Amino acid sequence: GASNLTEFYSLYKTCLLHNTDFRTYMKAVITKMMLHVNEIEFEKDAKGTITGYKDHKISSEILDKLMPWNMA
Repeated sequence: GASNLTEFYSLYKTCLLHNTDFRTYMKAVITKMMLHVNEIEFEKDAKGTITGYKDHKISSEILDKLMPWNMA
């Protein structure tokens, strides 16, 4: 939990540094990632419930465009 919170806060502060509105940024990232959800591999339990993240095949070009400094 604390590790995830640290990463989330770091992303928030990065948005502030680059004059990017955090809420708008997060909406844009979630929207874009949903277009590529089929390229993300999740860990699942026996019931098929997602329990974590394994890997992805999303291109680095797409991910680079989602960085806060590229969305300002």
